[in-house]
Amino acid sequence: MDEIKGYMARRVLAGVAFLDHTLGPVWDTQVNLSILDMAHCYGCVLGQLEGDFWMAVRDYGIDDPTQLGFDADWEVTSPWMLDRLWAYVIKARRNARNEN
Repeated sequence: MDEIKGYMARRVLAGVAFLDHTLGPVWDTQVNLSILDMAHCYGCVLGQLEGDFWMAVRDYGIDDPTQLGFDADWEVTSPWMLDRLWAYVIKARRNARNEN
């Protein structure tokens, strides 16, 4: 299980880096963690940022959303694990900004 978490965490961190590069470092302020749902086209990170998961994939030129932690690799994990990982990273980013 820890190996799977590490695998998915690396993908989420790649997604974070992608969003930082594409949208700038404060994109996470637009994500409402109370409705974060990586299994939902509108409640996922990309859905909240762009209005729809598939619209964001197209507009941002993302070839494989699973490689960036935006979609679950159903053979390995679930969107619920992605919910937890994305929420953890977003909370950590917000906390780091508030401490500086």
